[in-house]
Amino acid sequence: MAEAPVELDFFALEKRGPAPMASRSSVRDLQAAISRMNPQFLRSVITSATIPASTPSSESPPGTARLTIFYNGTVAVFDVPHDKAEMVIRMAAEEDEGGILKDGDLPHARRRSLQRFLEKRKERLTATVPYAGKVESKGLAYLSCQ
Repeated sequence: MAEAPVELDFFALEKRGPAPMASRSSVRDLQAAISRMNPQFLRSVITSATIPASTPSSESPPGTARLTIFYNGTVAVFDVPHDKAEMVIRMAAEEDEGGILKDGDLPHARRRSLQRFLEKRKERLTATVPYAGKVESKGLAYLSCQ
């Protein structure tokens, strides 16, 4: 018996009631996996789909579910076996793991860029505040008068 098709509303256009906890976490996992997919990979999958559009009354083979992907203004619907869908999700999850750094570290180039920005900002601030030393002494004199 074929399962019901699964639709994901990535842009939260439809308001729905609370879903059961198990399906909510699996939907979140699926959304997270699709959002981490390499855009070129996803585009090639969508453009290589030569399957004719299926009518709603058509029966899908047993053990498959309808996989709908919304990406870059296009909608692609696939009837995929469960193991193939899991494999696609795993591939998408593995594709993005290369860019994740542990302990919140920034890449070296970004760290240097941020450091240069902070140094220049500090120089601009010190250049715009004339007589920085006298401003502090006026503040101390003002406090001592009261």
